[in-house]
Parts: sequence; C-alpha cells; structure tokens
Amino acid sequence: MKNHSLLKKQFILEKNFAEKILSSSKSIQRRNLIKQAYQNLDTMKEEHLGTLKQEVNVSLLLVFFITRLFSSPTKTSVLEIGCGTGDLCIALSQKGYLVTGIDISSSRIKQAKHKTSPSIHHCEFVWEDFFDYYRKKRFDLIINDNVLEHIHPDDVDVFLKKCHSLLNPGGCLLTYTPNAMTGPHDVSKYFLPKGSITQGLHLKEYTFAQITRKLKMAGFENINTWPFGPKVSALFGIY
Repeated sequence: MKNHSLLKKQFILEKNFAEKILSSSKSIQRRNLIKQAYQNLDTMKEEHLGTLKQEVNVSLLLVFFITRLFSSPTKTSVLEIGCGTGDLCIALSQKGYLVTGIDISSSRIKQAKHKTSPSIHHCEFVWEDFFDYYRKKRFDLIINDNVLEHIHPDDVDVFLKKCHSLLNPGGCLLTYTPNAMTGPHDVSKYFLPKGSITQGLHLKEYTFAQITRKLKMAGFENINTWPFGPKVSALFGIY
C-alpha cells in the first residue's frame, strides 16, 4: 500500500521544483535545479524508506527487446541515459554487452556501483549530466527509459540531437516514455484527475506523434513503436 503522507510530501517537493524548472530561462540554471530536485527527492526517500529502491523495474523487460535487436552482444556498445540504480545495465553486461550507464543522481550511481562485482564485466557507471557528457566513444545502442518526460521541453530537441550524434552508423535509439494520452504518470496521478497536465517532475509527457516529429527533427529516419508498453508486449510475446 502506498504511503499517502510520503506521496503528498513527494508531490509538494516535485511540484515546487517543477514550477522553478519550467520557469527558468537558462539551460545551466535548469540543469542545476534538476540536480537539486533529484538530490532532494532521493534524500527524502532514503530518510523514509532506508536504502533507495526503485519501484517495479519495467526496464528489465527491455532486455528481451534488446537481445532481439542486437544478437551479438560482445560487439555491441550500449549507453543508458538515466540508468538509475543500474539494473538494466548490469543485466545487459551479464549477457556480454559493453555497457555504460550515466545518471544525474549521485546516490543512484553509488548504488549501481555497489551492485557490481568482479563477475560483472564490461559495465561502467558515470555520475554526470548527459548534457555535459562529451566522449569520443560512439555507441551502437542508446537507451533512455523514462527520461524524456523529465527534461525541460525546451531542451528535448538538443537532447535527441546529442543522442543522434553519439550513435555509430546504423545505431539505434531506444526510447521508453509514458504517453500523455493516458497521463498524468508521475506522482501527480495520486492527486489529480485523469487527463490532467502533470505537475511533478514529469515536466512534459508526450504523445507518440509528438515524439515522432521530434525524432525526425533530430535526424532519425526509421521510427518504430510497439503496440503496447514493454511489460504488456513481453507478456504476449510481442517483440
């Protein structure tokens, strides 16, 4: 059962930060506010719940899709943006993929590193803002699982163009984000009626048509989607 008092505290925290982030005019200021928001959010959860834990990790189901997209893991380099506590990165590295995980939250990266062991190869975790991430390395696959909705709407085009620039020729961007048609999907859903505009740290939720337009503007040509989210698709064997 959800802790209502904790959810209410989280909603107030997210709402206050979301208002500040959305009204900010400079990207650097925005990103600093986002860092502060997640530091405060993680601290709040740790104080109430102990060691920070993610909710049911739907992203692990993406492993099924990825192994079908790239069947030669030892030759496939992967970047996960917003890797959280590293479950997907570790699961892919155990299958032989060459994985880098990046996240803006220091506490989540710390936990991700804590989960690794000598038996987990080809997996590194980086605490950094993706907008500040500059490496010569390019990747065959870039994943952002529930990330786009957390980015300021004015910065999403820059984000997607940067993803495109970091892909090897023939590379793939895998994006999983909640559909605005069924929102809100963040903590707002516990306090606002269905169909409301999100007020938490989902700064903007998108429809498939909106995401498609932005991907095309960023340079992506072949754009596909699943008929359902990963959890339902995996249940029915739709890959």
